[in-house]
Amino acid sequence: MARLAAFDMDGTLLMPDHHLGEKTLSTFGATA
Repeated sequence: MARLAAFDMDGTLLMPDHHLGEKTLSTFGATA
């Protein structure tokens, strides 16, 4: 859940826009 914590700090996961989330995933290089 460390990754979720990082997303939470960025506030991207909290955003309703999935596009922002995908952008963050790309930055983290996550295969989600």
